[in-house]
Amino acid sequence: MMVFMTNRIFYAALIVLACAAGVFAQLNVTGKVINTFDQPLENVTVSIASESASDLTGADGLFDLNDGTAIKSGLNSSLKSDISYKNGILNLAVYEKTLIELSLYDLQGKVIKKFPSQLLTAGSHKRTIFSDAQAYGLYFLKGTVGSSQVNMQVLHFAGAQNAIHKQSTPSLSKSAAGENVIVFTKEGYQELRITLDNLTKDMQEIVLLTTDEGAEQGIKLVKAFENELRFRLNLDPDKQYQLLELWQFQEYNKNDSYHVMWEGNADHQTLARFDGTRDAMFNKYQLIEKDTRNPIGGCHYTTEFGLASSQDFPLHLDTTIKKGISIVHDIDDVIALGAKHIHENIVLSTLVRTSGGDTKYYIDINGERVFFSESKVESLDRDFKRYSDAGISVFVVLLNWVGKNSNSPLKHPDFTIPDTTLPGFWSAFNTTSGEGIKYYRATIEFLAQRYTRQDKQYGQIYSIIIGNELTAHFAWYNIGYQTKDKFLVQYHNALRIADVAVRKYHKQLKIHVSYTYHWALTWHSPTFGISGIDLTQGLHNMAIAGGNFPWSLAIHPYPVSLFVPSWWRDPDPVRELDTPLMTMKNIEVLPEFLRRKDITYKGKIRPIDITEMGFHSIDESEGKEKLQAAAWTCAYLKVKRMPEIGVYIYHSHYSSHEESGLNMGLWTWDEPARKKYIYDVYKATETDNWEAAFEFAKPILGIDNWDEGTCVPNYEGITD
Repeated sequence: MMVFMTNRIFYAALIVLACAAGVFAQLNVTGKVINTFDQPLENVTVSIASESASDLTGADGLFDLNDGTAIKSGLNSSLKSDISYKNGILNLAVYEKTLIELSLYDLQGKVIKKFPSQLLTAGSHKRTIFSDAQAYGLYFLKGTVGSSQVNMQVLHFAGAQNAIHKQSTPSLSKSAAGENVIVFTKEGYQELRITLDNLTKDMQEIVLLTTDEGAEQGIKLVKAFENELRFRLNLDPDKQYQLLELWQFQEYNKNDSYHVMWEGNADHQTLARFDGTRDAMFNKYQLIEKDTRNPIGGCHYTTEFGLASSQDFPLHLDTTIKKGISIVHDIDDVIALGAKHIHENIVLSTLVRTSGGDTKYYIDINGERVFFSESKVESLDRDFKRYSDAGISVFVVLLNWVGKNSNSPLKHPDFTIPDTTLPGFWSAFNTTSGEGIKYYRATIEFLAQRYTRQDKQYGQIYSIIIGNELTAHFAWYNIGYQTKDKFLVQYHNALRIADVAVRKYHKQLKIHVSYTYHWALTWHSPTFGISGIDLTQGLHNMAIAGGNFPWSLAIHPYPVSLFVPSWWRDPDPVRELDTPLMTMKNIEVLPEFLRRKDITYKGKIRPIDITEMGFHSIDESEGKEKLQAAAWTCAYLKVKRMPEIGVYIYHSHYSSHEESGLNMGLWTWDEPARKKYIYDVYKATETDNWEAAFEFAKPILGIDNWDEGTCVPNYEGITD
């Protein structure tokens, strides 16, 4: 929980957000790929366009493969095509006596293979001209029909995640280069597929994609399979290269020695995933010139998974009812309240065993067995099973408490004993050594393996939140007094390990990054915290450099003063992208920021969840408790009307004496505890009785109905 008061916030200079223009994926008619999508897709789409519209009269220009289903083209009789998708292999057949040439191009526009014209002169007899089980990413096929070119763009990778977005009514606009381009806008983001001046009028549906991958040399993709790693590389054909394996915490130095995985010159490599018991999937990879040892691009990570162990069914999350609760005291009461989401704090040291005898719960990491506490595992089993049976999704918050004089391998070596006014001894995860990584990775793997079973034998979790309130890292993720850049490197390592560990077992298990309400403002000082803008942009930039990967935002948009529940009166949160604070008053700014084309993941904004946020009741009088409840009504309705926010987990079930005097619970901290006014209001939320239960709040909020005032998100006026 964030327990820092407004009078302890040191206002630093506000960070001004510079919105860089997004880079569109463009394809010209000569076949040179200017930019390609950085992550391949499972679904496959082929678009066809011509320099001469008359050559493709009646063409719908789209083949869409979904779950192995082929849709035949609507081309006229002068050009016929067929396409199918099976077992991760794309088969594209083009047949017509007038098609005299067809070539397969790589990502740089270089011809990989030319298909003999005789393959294409068999009239209506179909011949397969493209079948490549090791196809990596984007390929471009250019054919010639008479004197006109037909351009076909294929985006493919076996087993990769679906990120195709379709819209039926494109609009034309001018690009910076003056070319006509197709621009799609939906759900706040734009995507571009191709640039051609004369698309046919019948092209009703086109797929558009943004991209982060450019034409620079280096590693472009790493995909893990059961026993191998597949690399896609961009190389100079006249040079020799080495592919090195580094630990996550290592930075490349040309004077140091590393494990050489491969050397030579080839665009694609399939290498062994295991070296004995060591799993190379969890490390990072650096391409260098063999002679000079100069690095080619930056280090790259495993970002795609074709593992048999990686499940891909939806994990439970009911976003039709967004209300949740934190710090659960009584599961029966939570079920009675109708909460559909909870967060569960798990302290690393209470689960993993760094010493002591065997238990029956363990996992093997690089040939070493890591054990887990029987009592803790069985307690989690009981609780998670009950939540799952009740249709409640579980967000796990992974924390790392260490003793003042602890020598535990779990403690980060840069941990610094905090001021006694700070919450406690919450360390960063130790990803600076093989020993520290072993325990950290083992914990995440154990949670991912045990709590994503489809049969929910032990219950099911939806997400693991990696640390708490990273924007106030000195308090909750203590890594010492760190500059912004050093902190980002350390946290990025932990996030990468978590990403590979969860997707090893389930492709849809989420990882979240936790935020306070500090957005353009840095908490305390630049070495104590990091602004939300810098955290988001910094992690995104590092993700792009090493291979983009999915992470979500878990924000805690408390009122500016945690002791003042009337968040709608706060003056500091403003509706601008560089607002100093991100509270419930201006939470609509967050999805606007994440819609920026230079910060999306696979063309979409990263998921947002409010995983902790509550309101203080100043005393136990009815008026003060009604003010707390009114703050909930308006906040919940605002979140409910924002599709970008998945859940709102209220803090907390019971008030606690350990929260510096804050009284945010639905229950008091008295013995015996008493239900506060907010209890019945919360319970009525998302029931047929909600309007009657919320009626008391209108005069407190100064509104006559729920379609006015601060309860309605208003996206107009956000600065770009």
